[in-house]
Amino acid sequence: MSISIPIKPIVYLHGEPTVRFEKKEVEVMIHQQELNLAVIGKFSHGWPEIGLLRTLIPKQCGLKAEVNIGLLCDRHVLIRCTIAEDYDTLMSRQTFEIKEKNKPYLMRTFKWDVTFNPEEETRFAYGWISFPRIAPTLLW
Repeated sequence: MSISIPIKPIVYLHGEPTVRFEKKEVEVMIHQQELNLAVIGKFSHGWPEIGLLRTLIPKQCGLKAEVNIGLLCDRHVLIRCTIAEDYDTLMSRQTFEIKEKNKPYLMRTFKWDVTFNPEEETRFAYGWISFPRIAPTLLW
């Protein structure tokens, strides 16, 4: 199913040029651009060249079908899976170690969505705190 989306006029919102899309139009674009099974890969420090990543990620992450990998922005790659099984594989683990020769690179994965903003995403770090002698019902 291919639905054509017309070119939209530029609307100024608070002085900023903006193009508005209806939710249905965004869903169609996501489907047409194969972003419904997209994963963001973020490298914590350094990364191999994109040509190597296109070879290393499928092999070292255990992916079964073809994936499209492209640079998204600083330290981020967009991985577009063609089958749900590969999407599940990438999302089932929080990190992957991608090795180029003997040099490891740590890659975190998270779900792509239309609100992706690398500047906001990189400000946060997640951690687990354990309270072994406190009953879970006492935590809030």
